[in-house]
Amino acid sequence: MGPTKSPFWKPVIFYFNDEIPASKGEKLKGSFAIKFVQDDLILIKLSAHTKQYHQIQSFRLN
Repeated sequence: MGPTKSPFWKPVIFYFNDEIPASKGEKLKGSFAIKFVQDDLILIKLSAHTKQYHQIQSFRLN
């Protein structure tokens, strides 16, 4: 059962609490990791990095 058939799927928007300072032309690298802890608990980690700035934000969904 995928997102279009299941009544339990809901869209979720993830965002950083702080604005990420970056200059025009500066490279921004990022990652998105998901860990399924239990049937009803998911841990999600977003990270973004520039040359001088690192931001990591974690989320728990259940």
